[in-house]
Amino acid sequence: TKGNLIFKVKEPVTLLPGTVHDLGDVTLEPMPAGASGSVAGSKAEADARNKKNAEIEAKFKAGNDDIAAGKFDDAIAKFDAVAKEIPKCAPCSAKMGEAYLKKDDLTNAEKYFKEAIEFDEKTIDAYNALSTIYNTQQKYDEALKMSAKVKELRASSGVAEDPISVFNEGVVLW
Repeated sequence: TKGNLIFKVKEPVTLLPGTVHDLGDVTLEPMPAGASGSVAGSKAEADARNKKNAEIEAKFKAGNDDIAAGKFDDAIAKFDAVAKEIPKCAPCSAKMGEAYLKKDDLTNAEKYFKEAIEFDEKTIDAYNALSTIYNTQQKYDEALKMSAKVKELRASSGVAEDPISVFNEGVVLW
């Protein structure tokens, strides 16, 4: 809110560390006269949302810390809690997949990496992980498809090719 103008986006936006969001068209509209959301009320609402977002980001960070500490079940619980707050949270699903992968639970890891891709088809890390899983399971055609998708996404985003994905592709081809 700025003066009597309200910032609006078409859909709610949830920001998580390491994610990029395209807000699309953004409009500023005058607040309706006599609206219950005065500038002060809007600030209070914004403060409440900011507090909620800070709590969610803290849970997400704690989940990452748990993965780093080898507390995979704790991490999964934290990412699951965040996913309940944020519908279709691709980073949450990808992180749960990562935790399951580190637990050597390939079935659940695959499930969550696929879910991350379903929520956001540009989740490069999920494709990379699926390539590794499929290679481990000797599903070489599937592994190559995932590696090709990683290359495609990196090329389209202008990001340099990742040495790990190139290595993984070489292992699959070998």
